[in-house]
Amino acid sequence: MRFLNTTTLMISFVAVLAAFFTSLMTTGTYRIQFRDYGKLKYLFAAMAVVALSLSLIGMIDISPTPYPGYEVTADYTVIHVQPNSPAELTGLKAGDRVIAIGEIPTDNLYQLSMRPRTGVGVEEKITVSRAGVLHEFGVKQASLPKAQVFLAWAGNLMALFMLAFGLGVYWKAPTKASTLFFLSNYCFSLAFLT
Repeated sequence: MRFLNTTTLMISFVAVLAAFFTSLMTTGTYRIQFRDYGKLKYLFAAMAVVALSLSLIGMIDISPTPYPGYEVTADYTVIHVQPNSPAELTGLKAGDRVIAIGEIPTDNLYQLSMRPRTGVGVEEKITVSRAGVLHEFGVKQASLPKAQVFLAWAGNLMALFMLAFGLGVYWKAPTKASTLFFLSNYCFSLAFLT
């Protein structure tokens, strides 16, 4: 389960910066050579605090995330409807093409991205085309299933453990090897954050 939101994009940006920093330190003819890796302690601590902050925001934000119970392709064709989900209960089927969400046509991505997120318990009108006939459904947004919330929290906790372990190894003995160990743990932990 992945949510493409601001937190995920910011974490990805930080991961790319960390990977770039790692590559600068280890490859190429313009290799950066540190004599004292201990000077990076506060930079790495700040990186860990930023990742921790973004992780906490993601963990807080996961619980009120609405769950309609269907997945669509890039052209808004329904590819999967979860059993016993709000979408299935209203009659949405795989193969339906979503034409509009609310009153906003799905071909207007800018307007779709600018609309506020629907809350849990709120009914959202979805217009679909099924075999050339338009149908309107009112999908009442449910909260995420407990299993998905648990997986998101478990991924975040695993990422935070990896981050803390990498930072602890580096902090105990700031060498080139521990620096690279921290940076690789940092990049891996960012991949698990929600």
